Amino acid sequence: MPTVKRRKRKVVSWDDIAANPVPGDVLACLDEIGLEVIRIKGEEAEAKCPAHLKRTGKEDRHPSFSVNLDEGVFGCFSCGFKGRFVHLVAEMLDLPEDDAVAWVRERGGIERVRRVLAKHESGLLIDVKDTTNNVNEASLALYTDVPQEEAAKRNISVEACNELGIRWDPETERWITPIREPYTNRLMGWQEKNKRVFLNQPYDVRKGDTLFGFNEAKDEPVKVLIESPLDVARARTAGYDNHVSSYGAMVTEAQMNLLIETSEVVIIGLDNDREGRRQGKVLKQMYSKRVIMRFLDYTQTDAKDEGDMTDAEIHYAVGNAVSSLLVKF
Repeated sequence: MPTVKRRKRKVVSWDDIAANPVPGDVLACLDEIGLEVIRIKGEEAEAKCPAHLKRTGKEDRHPSFSVNLDEGVFGCFSCGFKGRFVHLVAEMLDLPEDDAVAWVRERGGIERVRRVLAKHESGLLIDVKDTTNNVNEASLALYTDVPQEEAAKRNISVEACNELGIRWDPETERWITPIREPYTNRLMGWQEKNKRVFLNQPYDVRKGDTLFGFNEAKDEPVKVLIESPLDVARARTAGYDNHVSSYGAMVTEAQMNLLIETSEVVIIGLDNDREGRRQGKVLKQMYSKRVIMRFLDYTQTDAKDEGDMTDAEIHYAVGNAVSSLLVKF
């Protein structure tokens, strides 16, 4: 009988996996990096290829590109662009690979690896509540008020957290920020976040249809749009009740329409980094003719967002917001 050669199974070390992490919520991160998902088939999210123009000289007119929502691997069957999730982040955000790895790790990359390895090795499992099919006020009420010591670490008052409905998970030490429908205030889901984890519950919650803090700020004629829900609490602690969050750097048309419909002036306060400035430029081009638009003045601070600013720096940045007519990118 002929000899059958058996292929040796490749042994992948923890270091190998950690160097190529997959975020805890792949779909949420696709939204955050600006990849518009056209449809989902099973475990695959389909979209137009973001590298098509660079590789072929033509835009991808069809969804030739897919990302596996479990493993994070992607590929374009048309132009051949493929790789692991960190490579997609590097391409979309124009980051060096080390920075892309750090970006993914901050969004639950390492914790997800531990959960995967826990299927094979005991003792590595990190417990995560499955709330995908249990989104209601009662489930949110299971979390606690934000502890004073945790609020103080971010220079946020407990009162601001309570006013905005921000909760705390003592088991996993995560911030819980609700995602609610505009006007009706119906609970759609929430985000869970700490230094290592960034998860949407449920994973496909349509946070792009609303703004964090909108229902508390909807009557304010001047609104400030920032990225992080927790920074809305930071601004409220500093004395501002007119801040709302887009749940990240990507701002949708629906979110801008909410602002334009309920505001006389919109101040754009996206993070003072490459992605924040890029998105700010897009918003100026698309919406500055529909509403009076200004931009947060970051000239008197080294902070990249209001979460790292002092009260005085926040007041200066908002009070001296620059007209879109004068802002150059």
